[in-house]
Amino acid sequence: MNNDLSIFLDQVKSRSVENREAFKILLDSKLYGVAIGLLRQELDSLIRISYLWQPETPVAVSQSLIEKSVRGKMWKVVNHNGKEVKVTDRDMLNLASHLGGWEQTIYSFGCKLIHLSDYHLYLDKDPFDTLSNAEKEEIIGYLSAYHDYSKSNIRFNDLVEYLPKIMVKLTDNVEFYIEELPEKMDGCYENP
Repeated sequence: MNNDLSIFLDQVKSRSVENREAFKILLDSKLYGVAIGLLRQELDSLIRISYLWQPETPVAVSQSLIEKSVRGKMWKVVNHNGKEVKVTDRDMLNLASHLGGWEQTIYSFGCKLIHLSDYHLYLDKDPFDTLSNAEKEEIIGYLSAYHDYSKSNIRFNDLVEYLPKIMVKLTDNVEFYIEELPEKMDGCYENP
C-alpha cells in the first residue's frame, strides 16, 4: 500500500475512533445537539471515503484527492470545462446512492444542529414540531428500516434513544470502506 493511502486511511480511522469516544461522552452528558453534530462529522468521513471507492470516481481522481487530504488541501477536481472546482459535501452526497439513501436523512437533520438554528433549543422546544410531515416520515422510514423503530410518529426524545445505533451504522460503514478502498487503489501507486 502506498504511503499516502496508508496515511489517509489512518486519518479516517483516527477521526472515527475519536468521534466514537467523544460521542459516548456527549450522550452520557446529555449533550445531544453536539452528539448529533458528531454523527454529521462521521457521515462526512463516510461520504468522502465512499466517494473515493465508488466505481464512478476514476482511480486517478481518488488518488489525487487522497494526496490532497494527506497534505491538508481542499478537495478540488477538474470539471468538464477544464476548470478546477471544489468537491462539496453535497456533490459527494448526491453520488452516494450506493449507501442506500439513509445518508441524506442524517445529513439534513445533522446540518440543522451543526449550523446555529432553532434546533439548539431542543430542551425547550422539540425540533420535530418544525419538521414537515415528509421530513418526519423520512426519519421514521430510516429508523424503521435500519433500527427497528416501530412508532408512527417521532419526537426528539425518540430520536435520542436511537443515536447510538445510528453512530454504529456510520462507523461500521466507514470501517467497511477503509477495508475496501485499498483494493480499488491497488496498483495505481508505484512502490517506493
